[in-house]
Amino acid sequence: ALPNSPGWATVWAGIEDREGNIWIGTFRYGLFRIRKQIITSYSKAEGLTENNVYPIFEDRQGTIWIGTANGVFKYQDGTFTRLKSSENFYVDALGEDASGRLLVSSGGALSRLEKDGLKLFYHSSLGHIWTIFTDRENALWIGGDLGLTRIKDNIAETFTTAQGLAANDTKIIIDDNN
Repeated sequence: ALPNSPGWATVWAGIEDREGNIWIGTFRYGLFRIRKQIITSYSKAEGLTENNVYPIFEDRQGTIWIGTANGVFKYQDGTFTRLKSSENFYVDALGEDASGRLLVSSGGALSRLEKDGLKLFYHSSLGHIWTIFTDRENALWIGGDLGLTRIKDNIAETFTTAQGLAANDTKIIIDDNN
């Protein structure tokens, strides 16, 4: 059982960071970090004001980003700070582009973190965007309710079952060794 839960919790997301910590986002019971022999619960006291946590993302600099039903939080120096430009975002997916800029999906809208906040840069025809991935060739892949889109050099190509995708509802994109 996780602390502060009734003995069970619906887990929505989980990652292992570079230090071997396990991060778990739950429905209604917040965010947990599990370290060797230690489970830490984060809440309003540390600045995480939302209890519906999904997704969790570690960028290439090692920063942990937390998506919630009301914005994106950055974990730094033991505290959480909400990105002001993300208030009222129901965050479905987090990722980064080839330049290392944070990408945030909310419904079918994909925004990119610029110096002055999150800016919409792509609206998908895939329904909700559930997954974001940048491959080794710097192509951006987004998966949604209605298929998969690859964006390379500002050209978007969409794949569905008609192009051989096993199913249209795409939740995870990973790169294998090949």
